[in-house]
Amino acid sequence: MKKLLDIIKEQSDVIIFIVVMLCANWVWKLCVNGDEATGYVTFLGRDVSPFFHFFAKTLTYEVYTLMHPFFPALAMSSDVKLCFTDSDFGSHTAWTCTAVKQSFIWICIMIFSRGSWKHKLWYIPFGILCLHIINVVRLCVLTYIVGYHHELFNLFHLYILKYMFYFLMFMIW
Repeated sequence: MKKLLDIIKEQSDVIIFIVVMLCANWVWKLCVNGDEATGYVTFLGRDVSPFFHFFAKTLTYEVYTLMHPFFPALAMSSDVKLCFTDSDFGSHTAWTCTAVKQSFIWICIMIFSRGSWKHKLWYIPFGILCLHIINVVRLCVLTYIVGYHHELFNLFHLYILKYMFYFLMFMIW
């Protein structure tokens, strides 16, 4: 029993990270509801769709700007959709792709982690910037996969890149 308590004490920061991440995810699911097809999103029953649409539009443009020089067949078909003119496939940046949820989780983790507020005040925005960069890279990879290896999209979108995102969040922490 003493060994178990020693392990828990030794790994308390990791345990706090995991517990806060799970609790923040649960709070998010209770407070934020949305429809990926229509882009309609509510926070505690209030429409926050324009907020999420702004981020989705910005991400789509960033992905297009980064990828177009290497993939000239990539075109913006709307403010949140990219398509490849040399294939029948394209991507749609849904509100759930904006990393706002991950930023919320990051803020919660940082608030409940040990450390001085002086360090947290610069590390929280730094972490959010890192999450944004990771998300843009993730969306570039997914856009490429949609265009040229669409049969792998679900594997990468639902599993590999999703959990890699949380792993990298842990590594930044």
